[in-house]
Amino acid sequence: MSTQKDNSTSTPMREANIAVVGAGWWSQGWHLPHLSRSKQCNVVAIIERNVHPTSSLNPNLDARSSLGERYSCPTYASIDDFLDSDVADKTDGIIVCTPHSTHFDIGAKILTYGIRRVEQDGAKPLQVLMEKPMTTCVDEARKLDNLAKHYESIGGTFLVNHTANYRQQTKAAREIVRSGKLGRIILVTGLMASPLSWLFENPDNRGWNEPDESGKMIGNGFAWGQTSHILAWIYHVTDLDPDKVYCSMRHSEKTGADVAHSATIECNGGVTFSLSGTSLLPGYEHAD
Repeated sequence: MSTQKDNSTSTPMREANIAVVGAGWWSQGWHLPHLSRSKQCNVVAIIERNVHPTSSLNPNLDARSSLGERYSCPTYASIDDFLDSDVADKTDGIIVCTPHSTHFDIGAKILTYGIRRVEQDGAKPLQVLMEKPMTTCVDEARKLDNLAKHYESIGGTFLVNHTANYRQQTKAAREIVRSGKLGRIILVTGLMASPLSWLFENPDNRGWNEPDESGKMIGNGFAWGQTSHILAWIYHVTDLDPDKVYCSMRHSEKTGADVAHSATIECNGGVTFSLSGTSLLPGYEHAD
């Protein structure tokens, strides 16, 4: 055994500076607490359009100014104010967790800023994590996707937070499918079911149950809020592309939200994808 002292040194990894856009119940309940506890990052900015955000899912949300004090960072009332600040230039990553209908506008502004930061200023790209769904209409999704593809071609990262897609089991499943060990895929079956009547049957939860005010969003409910996860997972694992969709939905009499649905999706290569989902399982997801 050698007794010689190892004099090699390694440069410690710098903590990442993270900004959070949106300070509603999901951000205050998950993103901000987890980020603040991490030794790998600093919360450097909170962007929230409301002086005091409110939510039927958490009546005790903090005001914007209180969040700034709690996390020892500046706060901004708009994404424009943040991107024009010196703090933005020192930010490594940004999380977008705002209402679904705002994702396109905020995402496009962030990506446009990131592209300029790389191409004109020669700076490191701003890494972007956006909550799902990416947008609430197909046209906006295509536009944001085109921006994201260009951004990634110059070294940027744009991720949509379908958390299951980033797990090791998902990586293994994707590798097995791509290896051909399963043979040719003919039929895919998927089910997403949760005890979420408390969410989708409550008229107070308008953001989850009603289309946004843009006039572009078709419906709302379990497909937007939950089945989008399994769709993202299956398309990621299989590399399938949808061609035609036939769908039937049941809507809540109280809220109009989609609470049960079944779809047959024809995909490239003659693959049939059978998908169903419901929020009507008995119980309460966060307690049972």
